[in-house]
Amino acid sequence: MELIETLRLYESEALIQRDEALKIRKIKKKNSLFRRFILSFFVVPLVSLLILLSFNQTDSESFNNFFLIMPFIIFIWMTLRAGKRKIELKKSEQLFQESDKRMQSFEILPTKYQSYDTIFTFISYIDTKQADTLKECITLYHTNLRHQQRMRKLEDIEDQLSYIEDIDERIKRI
Repeated sequence: MELIETLRLYESEALIQRDEALKIRKIKKKNSLFRRFILSFFVVPLVSLLILLSFNQTDSESFNNFFLIMPFIIFIWMTLRAGKRKIELKKSEQLFQESDKRMQSFEILPTKYQSYDTIFTFISYIDTKQADTLKECITLYHTNLRHQQRMRKLEDIEDQLSYIEDIDERIKRI
């Protein structure tokens, strides 16, 4: 198989992994018990109080219904939704694992370079004819990383110099 085709396979698998990792993170955040508790027993009663006050519903029976029953109903509803999300979480984790196994089965690209951005960079090197082999791609990638680090350091130095110049001007004004 040609290098570009292999890299495209890696790219598609890395894209799947990136998407599933984002989905997993989002689901775990939404499934937080702390989040459900806070929303159910603090946010919802506060909002319902504001709604009741805006409609001038201040009789004690309405308050009892909203403040005693509503948080529990919402907590149960959110817990049921969390159960559905757990199923979705298992599916996403399974897709992530399968994609990872497929990437490991290719055995051409070292694990260190199996991120989507890195693979995309390698493909662009081959498409623009900057590199012909995987070794050239990796060498060029490291060269570009070092260049970016140097440029960031230069930008930091420029920022520091401009800060020093500003301070110097302020001192001269005094």
